[in-house]
Amino acid sequence: MPIEAIALIKKETKIDPRRPGDKGFYASLSLLNTEGKEYGLPRYFSGFPEVGDLLKREAGATRPMETM
Repeated sequence: MPIEAIALIKKETKIDPRRPGDKGFYASLSLLNTEGKEYGLPRYFSGFPEVGDLLKREAGATRPMETM
């Protein structure tokens, strides 16, 4: 039984409290149903390529549908 979901990928900043001048970035992945409610908690990745690999492997995604 297929489900329809929206993958929301965000670029987020991670700041080490010991080094506030050094900013690191990571990607968070949230899955939303058609009504906009989240399926579970977001997953965090070290970068966008990891998110793309997961979506390709698990959901068969071939390209991004929309960017904001």
